[in-house]
Amino acid sequence: MEFLKRSFAPLTERQWQEIDKRAREIFKTQLYGRRFIDVEGPYGWEYAAHPLGEVEVLSEENEAVKWGLRKSLPLIELRATFTLKLWELDNLERGKENIDLSSLEETVRKVAEFEDEVIFEGCEKSGVKGLLSFKEERKIQSGNSSKDLLESLVRALSTFSKDGIDGPYTLVINTDRWINFLKEETGYYPLEKRVTELLGGRVITTPRIEDALVVSERGGDFKLILGQDLSIGYEDREKDSVRLFVTETFTFYVVNPEAMVYLAF
Repeated sequence: MEFLKRSFAPLTERQWQEIDKRAREIFKTQLYGRRFIDVEGPYGWEYAAHPLGEVEVLSEENEAVKWGLRKSLPLIELRATFTLKLWELDNLERGKENIDLSSLEETVRKVAEFEDEVIFEGCEKSGVKGLLSFKEERKIQSGNSSKDLLESLVRALSTFSKDGIDGPYTLVINTDRWINFLKEETGYYPLEKRVTELLGGRVITTPRIEDALVVSERGGDFKLILGQDLSIGYEDREKDSVRLFVTETFTFYVVNPEAMVYLAF
């Protein structure tokens, strides 16, 4: 992967391994969308657009030769830079086990937040519709008690049944809202167990949305398409520091909005 220019960096193999390892650890805890959607790829750095399998006819009706354009979603390319102190990185070679990678960690968090924002909110400039782009036509109003939540989930299951959407189903809910529901627990049967048994899936808490989604995890309905998966490359050296970057190319496609229900509280 020459575009990452890692071979030009004044870093040892061990230092790169530590940087990559810490980045993966942060990504794993901060990427919420990937926990319940399909991930396709990675197809490589040169993969520029994802075909949608449709043709937009642009020719006039009286033209002898009909023609159109294949519909596709261009991939978003992101890049976020950060700097690390070379002396601190060299401390790894000296035996230090907890070197300061805070600038890396903060940058990785921002990149993860950006990816999730595209998945949930969409990206109008790139033509991507996020999950919440369909919330008005897929909305069920819910109250703020655990009883209200369970009733709303039953209505969501009824909606899925009517639309012919199989499960299992998963509740994706704002972290603070879920904590408030758990505070109400007074019986011996935990709310999370009641929810998972009702839906047949999981409960995923996230700070990325304000309310909640119920999504089918049958597969094929929500796709994150990767060109280049999250990677770290070398940009430049600045005296006693090294400037690196996090990059990724991807797009997101909601194949079937009927595979989700939005719960508004």
